[in-house]
Amino acid sequence: RDMCAEILLAVDFSTSFRSIAIMETETRRVLARVDTETGLTGPVPGAVPSEGICACVDRLLDQIHLDNSQVDTLAVGVGPGSYTGIRAAIAFAQGWNLATGLKLAAVSTADALALRALRLGWQGEIEILIDAQRNEFYHAVYQTGTDAESIPEQVKPLCIISQAEAQERVKNSAQVDGPDLGRLLPEAKPLYPQAEDLAVLALERKNFIEPEDMAPIYLRPVQFVKVKNTRALPL
Repeated sequence: RDMCAEILLAVDFSTSFRSIAIMETETRRVLARVDTETGLTGPVPGAVPSEGICACVDRLLDQIHLDNSQVDTLAVGVGPGSYTGIRAAIAFAQGWNLATGLKLAAVSTADALALRALRLGWQGEIEILIDAQRNEFYHAVYQTGTDAESIPEQVKPLCIISQAEAQERVKNSAQVDGPDLGRLLPEAKPLYPQAEDLAVLALERKNFIEPEDMAPIYLRPVQFVKVKNTRALPL
């Protein structure tokens, strides 16, 4: 590896399928990756990232003889998806930025899913569904071309739809897919974001952000519940 080459680390913990990838930015070559299914792929096979993000990244960097100071950019999948996983990835990114000052990029999980679908050979209109809890789903529509190296265009922005509407979308479209849908929408095609796709999207868009601005994509308004006044007990 060219020791002067810029390195991008991508982390996606937004679904049950978690992945981390290290990419050389100029060539877009994946130097190493790890996920919850195949484990570490690189010079030396290894285990899945169950020991936490920091330990897994350190182990992955060590396999290709890099250290933390050689990473120039960190891309994070910010959902929508698993709030716990996304918050863990964001906290990891903010901590690394505080220590080294590296660039940060936030990437939509829906965008990464659309790119993964294109890489798998899907063409035309692709609908993405992500479980939003409360019997609702995040939904977005993308248009892809015939070039597998292109970036899908979002033609319908991310919104929240009901489970009934999601079931209707699955029934009426051949290309509806998303992560962790098997229990609620068994007819939808399973699809999971890949860290290397996050890396590509970050490099294409170059929309780097400040660490304090990195936050999960969450379309519902924040609701605060007022605590009822409690009657004081006599002393």
